[in-house]
Parts: sequence; structure tokens; C-alpha cells
Amino acid sequence: MNDVPVPDPYCEAPFYSSSVTEVISLSVPIEEGIRKYPFYAEIRSIYRPVDPKPWTEVEKYVSFLLQEWKQEKGKLAALYQERKRAEASPFMVKQLANLISALWWANEKPVPSAKPSILSKESERLHIKPFNIEDRLAFVFEAPDHHASFVQLKEMFDELEKRFKVSLLKTKKSN
Repeated sequence: MNDVPVPDPYCEAPFYSSSVTEVISLSVPIEEGIRKYPFYAEIRSIYRPVDPKPWTEVEKYVSFLLQEWKQEKGKLAALYQERKRAEASPFMVKQLANLISALWWANEKPVPSAKPSILSKESERLHIKPFNIEDRLAFVFEAPDHHASFVQLKEMFDELEKRFKVSLLKTKKSN
């Protein structure tokens, strides 16, 4: 069972097309899968419950997603500067998924769904999160290929990184 369908909670636009059955491969290493497929770790945990879960190793995997963002944001900035919105779109969608994953993993939880309404409702329960995350995520979901969405995404990643690092320091201090 290497190629599996994307389960309904995650088969949501703009991440996956809901009109056809999307398939992902479970045969790739977890870091490569996270780079390649939105919500790969959550999907993988459905099919392989015994595999490692990034939300139980938050320092390693949230840092991994923050590093992925840092590598991609320069490319995105250049595409928007050249007014290549269509070319930026797939990178923006992937980075939006990475932000959502980092947000939930920083709180030691799996992403519950890719559906914006569920994410908005569930994000209220998160302790480590950027200010006004519900409205800001909704804004980016509306038009993920717009430059203003890129600016919002960049700000949310910056805020999340700061809050995550503070949380790590507090955890290390208390141990």
C-alpha cells in the first residue's frame, strides 16, 4: 500500500482537487513527503498509525517547516516582483499548508482538516499562534495567489516563529 487516496478531510481546494481522487505515495521518507504533499504527515498517520508523528517532535518538525518557508519566500518575493502570480500560486498553496501544519504541530496537535471552516473554528483552541489567525487565514484562503496574501503569509510565519521560539525557551527553562 504505497499509493493511497487523500482522505476527505484533507482533499480540499486549493491543496488538492476534490473533483478527482487524489493519490499520494507513502513510500517516500517523511521529510520528502512533507515537502511534496500538503498535510502528508496527517495523511500518513491515517494509513500508518505507528509511524513517527511530527506533532510529537515539535522542535524538529516545526523548525523544518520554518526552514522550508525561509528557502521559498525569496523565490515567492521574486515571482511577485516580476508580477508572475500564476507561477507563484502553487508555491503559495504549499506554503499555506506548511503554515497550517506548523501552527498545529507547534501546539502538539495534528492538523484536523484542510477545510477553512474547520481550521478557523479549531484555531481558536491553539495556544501558540499569530494574532488574529482566524481572519488572516481566511484572507489568504480567499486568494492565495495575490501579493497581499503573500505579505500576510510572511507576517504569520514570522509571528509563529517568534511565539514558537518563546514557547521552546519556556519549556526548556521549566525542565
